Amino acid sequence: MEFGLSQDQLMLGDSVRKFLASEVPLDTVRQLAAGEADDSSVWQGLADMGLAGLIIPEAHGGAQLGMLDAVVIAEALGYAACPGPFLSTAIMSAYLLKAAGATDPLARMPQVTIGSVSPSATSSAREKGKLPRLIPS
Repeated sequence: MEFGLSQDQLMLGDSVRKFLASEVPLDTVRQLAAGEADDSSVWQGLADMGLAGLIIPEAHGGAQLGMLDAVVIAEALGYAACPGPFLSTAIMSAYLLKAAGATDPLARMPQVTIGSVSPSATSSAREKGKLPRLIPS
């Protein structure tokens, strides 16, 4: 039994690292952290690579990959200190939409996969004990 990453996962991580090295150098990260730049072009580039729809089913425009693939990408993003809504959009959005009781939880996923919508969770104290509502950001 082999416990390493597959060739596809290694290539995925390498592709993300190469993109980040060319598009998000440390100076850009510093500008983003200081509020001197906008990270939307970075996120759109990652979405164009298919990362926004990483775990979303292919039938809804996603790549239908697994959580280990997400870990490979998260590691590359963390190494580059890359800002952006990867966790909230690429990973949690499909799960939250389903948990929030959306009648068709994947109806908005094609918009998420191309990076045009990044779901956000909101909640109020009056709704204690209920799951958060989701609104597009």
